Amino acid sequence: MTPVSNEANVLAAAKSLKDILDNENATAAEIEAKTTALTDVVDPAKEARDTQVTAANDDVTAAEAGDNANDQGVKDAIATLQQVVSDANNEATNTDLGHIALTQDIADAMTKLADAISQAQSDRAAAVEQATDAMTADNTTPVSLEDDTASAKATLQAVLDDPTATAADITDAINDFKNAIDDVRDDRQVVDEAAADALTAATNSGYADEQAVQQAMQDLQDVRDQAAADGATSADITAAQTALENALAAAKSTQDQAIADAQAIATNPVTNEPEVVAATQKLADLVAEAADGGDVSIADIVAAGQAITAAVVDAESQRDDANDAAQTAITDAQATNQAEEPGVTAAISQLQDLLTQAANDDPNALTADIIAATAAVK
Repeated sequence: MTPVSNEANVLAAAKSLKDILDNENATAAEIEAKTTALTDVVDPAKEARDTQVTAANDDVTAAEAGDNANDQGVKDAIATLQQVVSDANNEATNTDLGHIALTQDIADAMTKLADAISQAQSDRAAAVEQATDAMTADNTTPVSLEDDTASAKATLQAVLDDPTATAADITDAINDFKNAIDDVRDDRQVVDEAAADALTAATNSGYADEQAVQQAMQDLQDVRDQAAADGATSADITAAQTALENALAAAKSTQDQAIADAQAIATNPVTNEPEVVAATQKLADLVAEAADGGDVSIADIVAAGQAITAAVVDAESQRDDANDAAQTAITDAQATNQAEEPGVTAAISQLQDLLTQAANDDPNALTADIIAATAAVK
């Protein structure tokens, strides 16, 4: 009767035969009838068992080759079915069932395997939907355009494209994707904070009024705003920040050159004339203010240099006029009858010395001094 001796109808037929055999008054015909009855139930029971076992093995083979073979629930259901088949074939007690496995237990385990596959398919579909939603712009803003975001999407999509990936595999991939996006957002925050610091530094620099710097500052802020709206990348912010830093460096270089050019303006021999001194001091004040980080524009420096040039031109014109007048006075005085008078010769000598000193940019020999000395000669 193995392996179906524990099937209910076989047990009943076997008991009926045993009861007849135990009855000493039973006839041969009765014993033969019970024996035949037992055979009549055992053979169909074996056939049913063989059919069920074959179907179970087929289900296991199909499940192991199917897309859901890696699902833990399916794996467990396969293992359970295989154990029930083994216990049924060996007429052994199944630990989970608590009794000797029967043909119906095999059928029940097959149903559970089918249910596990169906559940795995349902769970996977739900996980795919969650993954697809996770990759939408709503869930990746403001870093949707970042290369690392695209890479994270590709990694998650590769899992989705694998038909053997389980719901658990997809869930793990979703978590990895979200962690990757969090990292990209953290990187963006670092970049954006650096850009904000650069804007503050530019605003507080001495070059904030320079047009190129102002444009670079506006460009950087625009890119920050675009990135915050998911329309630009961290690399775009960094590039705009670099452009601002370059604009600041260029402004400093231009200002330094403007200062050097202004300081190089020749003032000899009228360096000490009041208007030249005032213009030179104005430049010195601006240079000192710029050195202290003050808001001094390149235009301010250029204007100061132009003012020095204008002051020098004017002072030189006045000096030339004074020199001409002095030479005329000397010539006229030397042509008079009093030319040899001590007072005249002394006045002429003093004026000539003054002209020499003034030509050498002596601070004690100014145009006003020449005019005064010229009047004394007259």
